[in-house]
Amino acid sequence: MSDSPKFAFIMRGVPGSGKSTLTNIMSNAYKMLGFDVAVHSVDDLHTSEDGIFFWDENLENERYQKNFENFCQSCDEGRDFIFCDAINLQKKDYNKYIEYA
Repeated sequence: MSDSPKFAFIMRGVPGSGKSTLTNIMSNAYKMLGFDVAVHSVDDLHTSEDGIFFWDENLENERYQKNFENFCQSCDEGRDFIFCDAINLQKKDYNKYIEYA
């Protein structure tokens, strides 16, 4: 569906507020409709291959930067729907996603 409009969803909220749940519901619905969807979650970057989540504060800035780089790559690839699943509480955190999209 490459001729369709493109959308970026920048999720914002405190931990446990439902960002990941809403992202999963929406992204799965768009995938079922045949759209090209990318989800970029900071939590996924803190999860091991065997599914164990561990927040490492020493890697926090690196993981947020990697999430942004992955988001930008999906924009450059022309994905139909792109989700950024991160807390993004401050304008400086989410504004770069908006500007790039």
